[in-house]
Amino acid sequence: MTRLTLILVLAVALGSAPVLAGPELTKAYIASILKDAKPDIDACGASAAKDVVKVHFVIATGGDVRDVRVDGKHAKDAVGSCVKKTIAALRFGPSLKAMPVNIAFHFEGGDADDDPSGGKRLDKKEVSDLLKVLATNMSSCGTGVVQSKFMIQPNGQVRQVKIEGDHADDQVGKCVSTKLTRARFPAAPAPTPVSHEFRLE
Repeated sequence: MTRLTLILVLAVALGSAPVLAGPELTKAYIASILKDAKPDIDACGASAAKDVVKVHFVIATGGDVRDVRVDGKHAKDAVGSCVKKTIAALRFGPSLKAMPVNIAFHFEGGDADDDPSGGKRLDKKEVSDLLKVLATNMSSCGTGVVQSKFMIQPNGQVRQVKIEGDHADDQVGKCVSTKLTRARFPAAPAPTPVSHEFRLE
């Protein structure tokens, strides 16, 4: 699985007229929306070599994304098309002025499973302790038992989240999946597969 690092640069000069942008369009807010989209962006670059995909777009006053453009060699290939489609589908909060944004998606080629050092995965007890802490954060998703499978990447990010059981296709499962994607675990030399049952109360 290709690992993705995202660098966000706002093209607008916020210092010139900060009062025109709504509070929803702060750099932190935009970064949070893009963070939620990272699993889909990961999938776009799954077959890409180590590379950078630069994307430019405009957040309209209504919060929808317009004028998406991919620069460089991926401008007309499948990777660029996938990234462009994913960005175009995003929705942000409203503002009083359109917001131009520049993003650089850094794809790191190679499969993390092919670790030449033969590194060890995260310790099971350490993962278990962290999942207990994470479970308290899941309580806001609803109630019931949510069965999950996911992969903790070497950089500590969670990817390949799959929700099974009764909540596989409902809002509770989607909420748990989103929170897992945002979670961060300690770094490790090799990916760590996890199967865990969250009991929500």
